[in-house]
Amino acid sequence: MGCAANNDMEEILESFCTPPAPEETDYDRKALEGAVLGAVRSEARTLVTYTWGEGKGVLLAHGWGSRASHMALIARGLARRGFRAVAFDAPAHGRSRMHGGSPLSNGFEFGLAIRAVADAAGPFTAVIAHSLSAAAAVWVTAGLGANAPGRRPVEKLVLLSTPAGINQLMQYYCARTGRNWEELKQALEREFSCRTDDYQVEDSLAATGARILMIHDEEDAEAPVATALDAARAVPTVKLVLTKGLGHGRVLAARETLRCILSFLENGE
Repeated sequence: MGCAANNDMEEILESFCTPPAPEETDYDRKALEGAVLGAVRSEARTLVTYTWGEGKGVLLAHGWGSRASHMALIARGLARRGFRAVAFDAPAHGRSRMHGGSPLSNGFEFGLAIRAVADAAGPFTAVIAHSLSAAAAVWVTAGLGANAPGRRPVEKLVLLSTPAGINQLMQYYCARTGRNWEELKQALEREFSCRTDDYQVEDSLAATGARILMIHDEEDAEAPVATALDAARAVPTVKLVLTKGLGHGRVLAARETLRCILSFLENGE
């Protein structure tokens, strides 16, 4: 019975840590045209990077199951305004998958990847991050937990469709798949020697020391808007922009999003 329980926990952990792996589309290839390709090592991983433009550095990090091409519209907009925009395919995502290694990943590896790209391709004055990477960027810049020795502060953070923390990510996954939340929580805490309750974005925002812009859609089904509202109330220096009808992912392609980001980076407004 004990062995069966362990096998169940290993299976649920592997499932939770396996990102979708869609094939690269014509849209993805066209979105990356003109970018300068590079490579960065993060732990045992090789991450593919993409750079547009010259000037002050801005790091862009995509979310779970996504890829760098989904940040390209923002990156191109930044390059047109005199910034150097650097995006990357996260561990087990996009073209980084072609370099082999484990097909698994997690929020902690996303944080390590942000740190590795910051070290190799920086300096960066700002980080723009979506979904899981938004949470990971907060924890890295705040120096939370295992990230404390590798804290990478920046002047400005732009957080798009940010989840509340690991617990909310698990709740969404379990609601979608019918998995057992308590089993997943136990498996994660055992595997990563952590308390998932400690990884709450709201609790870490002030510790980043950065000026923060949060953009969140009122109809986000994956990271409910209450997350952003609570964060803005808890940390009054956070600037919150709410959109409507864009959901969790389409916010990346909205002109309103790019306008807000440019205004924040250039004028602090």
